[in-house]
Amino acid sequence: MIVLFFVAVVYQKRLKKERRARKRLQEQLDLEIKRRTQLEEALKATGASSEQVRAITGMFESSSL
Repeated sequence: MIVLFFVAVVYQKRLKKERRARKRLQEQLDLEIKRRTQLEEALKATGASSEQVRAITGMFESSSL
C-alpha cells in the first residue's frame, strides 16, 4: 500500500514537471510566432514584396535551427 502511494506521488511530480515544461515551450512558441508576425508586418509596411518577405523569413528559419 505504501509503495503504491509512493509511486503515485512520484508519477504526479513527473506529470507536474512535464506540464510546466510543456507550458514553457508553448509560451516560447507563442512568442516566436508573435515576433515573426511583427517582422513580416514590418517588412510589408516598408514595401517589401511577398517574395522578399518569404526570403528574409526563410533566412531566419534556417538560422534558428
